[in-house]
Amino acid sequence: MPIQRGLLMSFLVSIATLFSGSAFALHMIPTSTTFVAQGPFNVTVLGTNIQCTAVFIVVTDSAGQPTVTDAKFQGQTLCSLVKATQLPWKIEITSMTTGTIHNVALTVTPITCTGNLPVIFSPLSTLTIPSSPMTSGCTVGGTLTVSPSYLIVSP
Repeated sequence: MPIQRGLLMSFLVSIATLFSGSAFALHMIPTSTTFVAQGPFNVTVLGTNIQCTAVFIVVTDSAGQPTVTDAKFQGQTLCSLVKATQLPWKIEITSMTTGTIHNVALTVTPITCTGNLPVIFSPLSTLTIPSSPMTSGCTVGGTLTVSPSYLIVSP
């Protein structure tokens, strides 16, 4: 009887280990790819709304986990004051349509805005960051079109 319990426990531990691996996590395809996500993006600092075009570079690793490796803001003169800092920003995929961009930091001198931002993944290959508060009284949000097209998939 103790041998059967030991075998059963070993089997259950093996199964749990197999299904807990990152290979079974939600991920983005294609893997090992660089994406450009671009579109209208608003940054509000101290009550001043700065409407820009954001250009994010998003890279997926071999497991399909995405990371923002660069972010630039273009458009009106004030957009040149918005600087992405603390890159890279890891994107955690929490469902087929939602996720979180972690440790985002934007500096509009002398203010630095930080926080984790929600993201909505669309089958139309867009990333939407709903208007979201950050530290220092900042609010950001926008919808970026991603090229090439991507999909969020489950194992």
